[in-house]
Amino acid sequence: MLEVLQGLAGIETHLVVSHAAKRTIMLETDHALQQVESLAGQVF
Repeated sequence: MLEVLQGLAGIETHLVVSHAAKRTIMLETDHALQQVESLAGQVF
């Protein structure tokens, strides 16, 4: 979703990532956490 939204002009994205979500990203995706965070305008 963040990849799609990043390509649209005028869309601001906010990403909230819990400790559990960080672990899930590491274990269940091919993306590094930094890659996912770089797709969002704001990260919390």
